[in-house]
Amino acid sequence: MKLRKYEKVWLMIALLCALAAALVTAACRTPASAATLVLLPLTQSEAPAAQSAEETLVDINTASVDELDALPDIGPALAQRIVDYRAVNGPFRKIEEIMQVPGIGAGKFEKLQDRITAVQEDGT
Repeated sequence: MKLRKYEKVWLMIALLCALAAALVTAACRTPASAATLVLLPLTQSEAPAAQSAEETLVDINTASVDELDALPDIGPALAQRIVDYRAVNGPFRKIEEIMQVPGIGAGKFEKLQDRITAVQEDGT
């Protein structure tokens, strides 16, 4: 019996679906305790560079447009707006004040809050 081209395609699709179903079934039957995570120690050259929290935070009182643009959900226009707001109103006293910049609401602030700081001139 000779199969037509479209019959071969449907047969391949059916075989792939059956294979996927078998894999899912096998994965569901494997107990969670059977999964093993192996952690290998990193050599000094493979270890990630340790950074302090101060190195990873962007100071919104001194950051340039480029530094602000690198933050999540902040593009060049919004970064410029932050710099302009800071120039007119002075430094931010706390990070929550960044929500006074047009275009930064609670949602954006939530994504930013762990990445920014507002250091005062006296170092606080």
